[in-house]
Amino acid sequence: MNINNILSLISIGEQQITFFAVALAAFMIWRDKRRLKRKMRSLDSTKGSSNRPMAIVIGIGNDPLAQVKKFLNDQNMGHVEILDYIFSDYLQPRNYPDAMININKLKDDAQKLAASEILLFYAGPVELAVHTGASFGNWVPIKVFAFARDKGTYEHKATLTRETARTASLSDQLTRTLDDMK
Repeated sequence: MNINNILSLISIGEQQITFFAVALAAFMIWRDKRRLKRKMRSLDSTKGSSNRPMAIVIGIGNDPLAQVKKFLNDQNMGHVEILDYIFSDYLQPRNYPDAMININKLKDDAQKLAASEILLFYAGPVELAVHTGASFGNWVPIKVFAFARDKGTYEHKATLTRETARTASLSDQLTRTLDDMK
C-alpha cells in the first residue's frame, strides 16, 4: 500500500466523521427548535389568562381559613378555589414529615386541577415554610400573602416565579426574549 492509498483512506474517514458530526448537530438543532415551539405554544395558550388561579392555605398552629375567604371575597376573588391544610394544634418537629407530605399533596392537587397561578397564604413554622417554597418549585407564579395585623387583612408581599428564583432555563429565556420582540 502506497502513501496515496493511505492518505485517501484517511481522507474518507475524515469525511465520514464530519458527515456524522454535522448530522448530529442538525438533529440537535431540530430537536431544540421543536421544544422551543412547543414551549411557545404552551405559553400562548395560557398567556393573559390566569384562567385557573388557586388559593392554597396552610395553617399550622392556627386556622386562617376564615380570614382568607373574607380577603378573597373583599378582593372580588371569591370564585377562586381553595386548597387547604389546617393543623390547629402546635406541631412538634417530629411530626414535620407528615405535614410535609400534606403540603406536597396540596401542590399535587393544584397541578392535577391545572392551576395557572397560586395565591399562597401560610401561617406556621419557618421550617415548613422553607419546605413549602422548595416543594412548590415555582412551576406557576406563586403570589405570597402575609397577614398585616395593623390593617387586619392580607397583603400581597411577593410573587415567586422562575425568574425571581433564577432557575429559568435557556428555553424560558429565549421565549421571554421572543415575547419581548413582539
